[in-house]
Amino acid sequence: MKNDIPDDIPDDEDASRHLPEVLWTLKMGTGNDFSCYRENTLRRRVGRRMATLRLARMADYLAHLRARPSELALLHRELLIGVTRFFRDSSAFDALTDAVIAPLARSPAPIRIWVPACSTGQEAYSIAMLARHYLDRNGLDTVTRIFATDLDAAAIETARAGRYPESERKDIPDHLAMAYLRQEASGFRVKKRLREMVVFGVHDLLGDPPYSRMDLISCRNFMIYLKPQTQGKVLSLFHFALRRGGHLFLGRAESPDPDGKLFSPVRNAPKLYAKDDRTAAVVNWIGDGARSPSRFSEIRADLPLPGRETVERLLLERFAPTCLLVTATGEIVHIHGNTGGYLEPAAGAPSPRLLENARKCLRRPLSEIFRRAVENRRQATAAIPLVAHGASRRIHLTVLPVSSPLDHFAVVFQESPGPPLPARPATEPEHQGDGAAGRETARRNAGDEENHNLRRIRTELMETRRQLEMTVADLANTNHELNALNADLQSANEELASVNEELRTSKEELESANEELITMNAEMESHITSLTRLTNDLDNFLASTRMAIIFVDPSLNILRFTPETTSIIPLCPGDVGRPITAFVTQIRGRHIAEDARAAIESLHSSEREIQTEDGRHHWLRALPYRTREGAVEGAVLTITDITEYKRSAHALEKALEEKKILLREIHHRVKNNLQTICGLLYLESRKRPHPEMADALEGSIQRIRSMAMIHEHLYHSDDLGRIDFGTYVRKIAAGLMAAHPEREGRIHFELTADAMEMDLQVAIPLGLAVNELVVNALKHAFGPEREGCIRVALENGDGGAICLTVGDDGNGLPEDLDLENPRTLGLELVRDLVIRQLGGQVRIDRHPGATFRLMVPATG
Repeated sequence: MKNDIPDDIPDDEDASRHLPEVLWTLKMGTGNDFSCYRENTLRRRVGRRMATLRLARMADYLAHLRARPSELALLHRELLIGVTRFFRDSSAFDALTDAVIAPLARSPAPIRIWVPACSTGQEAYSIAMLARHYLDRNGLDTVTRIFATDLDAAAIETARAGRYPESERKDIPDHLAMAYLRQEASGFRVKKRLREMVVFGVHDLLGDPPYSRMDLISCRNFMIYLKPQTQGKVLSLFHFALRRGGHLFLGRAESPDPDGKLFSPVRNAPKLYAKDDRTAAVVNWIGDGARSPSRFSEIRADLPLPGRETVERLLLERFAPTCLLVTATGEIVHIHGNTGGYLEPAAGAPSPRLLENARKCLRRPLSEIFRRAVENRRQATAAIPLVAHGASRRIHLTVLPVSSPLDHFAVVFQESPGPPLPARPATEPEHQGDGAAGRETARRNAGDEENHNLRRIRTELMETRRQLEMTVADLANTNHELNALNADLQSANEELASVNEELRTSKEELESANEELITMNAEMESHITSLTRLTNDLDNFLASTRMAIIFVDPSLNILRFTPETTSIIPLCPGDVGRPITAFVTQIRGRHIAEDARAAIESLHSSEREIQTEDGRHHWLRALPYRTREGAVEGAVLTITDITEYKRSAHALEKALEEKKILLREIHHRVKNNLQTICGLLYLESRKRPHPEMADALEGSIQRIRSMAMIHEHLYHSDDLGRIDFGTYVRKIAAGLMAAHPEREGRIHFELTADAMEMDLQVAIPLGLAVNELVVNALKHAFGPEREGCIRVALENGDGGAICLTVGDDGNGLPEDLDLENPRTLGLELVRDLVIRQLGGQVRIDRHPGATFRLMVPATG
């Protein structure tokens, strides 16, 4: 199947057309502008999101980005390349302590360090460890404050927590790890005294005002992602943020300005540079000026450019006066508008100072107005005449403080209306008269003796002039050749500089790609570790099952098998990849390959019992091997030894058969004995003419019949320890009604019973109690001709109790009859069974009829 996912980055034409629109959409959604990043880096990062979404064209991704705002956050996260670790390039950190930290620690002034683009904070904590270790080792207490900033708020939260996985501990020296790290279950965490040295914050290096008066700035492997012109702005910003004598710490593939105007390398300290205090860099970070995309002009007119921003920018460019932003010391920070009419830089090295760049006629009044505004912290204005290019005009000068945490002032130049003044005429130099001609005439009139000498001198002069002209011509030719050679050398120098810049850019791009490869390599290592752990878990699981398991592909080639398989099929590790049909198994009957082929073709599992040549029984299960996508890529055969199970089952069947025979014999004898007892009691009742004795014998017969029914029910029950009490009560009622045929048709029996299984030791006493209560109702509740109903209800009560209700609508009980004074054998037996044996309760309701409510626990 053809894969339409982009393998690398989008093609040049597609990216050149739509990448600026993607960046503009991202800026409108997140407020962050990434147009200053290198285009190849942007293409790679956007290409990764496209590959994740399975999109081949950037135009499709742009549509997806505009339709789903959640993708903005994912793309923003993708472009924030957070590649960092502790003590990256350890050789560079080795020299940092001696070259920077040690001199700063011995100074009484506080140490201020800035770590921009800190990502998750490892580099900031690395510098903090070095500073803290030097201070502790030398007994110093210099205040040290490290400001670590990044654009990624999630990374800053991780840095603030100070928790890192155990895998990052390997880059930290042991003596520093023991002193400043605390071990935890999931990794390690920096200790409190180290955490208090670092202040983390969200900060946009390319858009927000920079920190100032820093002793050290550590920005490593961030500028490799930026365009060359943006790198220059960042270096100027670092030069401004460092105090006099400050240092800049860069990454392995980064370097400061090639001309060496802002920074100079520190000897024996790789990638450490000192600030050049002879040069003052002009910094521009206000608004979006430092981040304005250079290619936004290529965006089509249908992009959602806010109207307010367009109007404000147009007004500033067309109608706003010329303005300078300067510090309190008079150094220019930012320039707006055309300053050609007011500033005139002096010859020599460029200077950022305002007065040194102003025109001579403006320096004195500008100095006075600026001094007045700085001292009073209030606006100062003046009208000043300006003479330039032969004309005089009047300008309106304003100096006012800027409302900002920084000590800045705005200098505004505005033209005053009025016609220009005419310039003063230049003074022409006085020409001398014809004194030279007169003297020549005088010499000619001096005498004829001098004419010969004059002609000779004139001839020599003409010859000397001719030779001089030839020499000048030769010199001109030589100069022309030298100029041509110099032009060739300059051209070659420019080409070399261009090649050097391209090599530098290529090196930075390679470093950027290397950083991304390091990130991907770390992810792959994590995945490999997880896969290795899963493989080990699978191997241990398969070994612990002690089953023969075989994995085969669709062609029935062996992929994997467990060691127990060798007892059935003679396999060895070298047989992986060979077809399973090539091996002779110990299984009787058809080959297991047929089961595997059937599972693959039918997509259903199958099971069957098999037997090996040694007489052992096994259970064979064949099922298709399915992937997470649902595709079938083979089959899995599991062979479980069930020999012991078969033997146990056979022994159990034999034991059960013997038990059934024994129970059948016991049941027969008990049944015969109970019938014999009932027959004897029946004969005895016929011999006794006394009614009370006959009734007693009849009650005994009924009780024995109830016990016989329990025995019969238990005999036919699956569980000898428990009994279905509802069925049992129905049988009791049916037996009692059959024993009193004279009441059939007049007395009805109703049973309401929940499905309930009861322990035998509870069911027997409770069944006897039901028997007594129903018999009493049949005998005493109704007259010879009266009709009525006997109701029995069985339900589950609270707390697992059993609620049994036996009631009738007959004559009721005598008032003097209760459980304390039963006066009958039946009630006394009910009291003994329920209260004494089962620990239950009995309640009697007398109207209408008589109702007995029995409450007993579920277990005896």
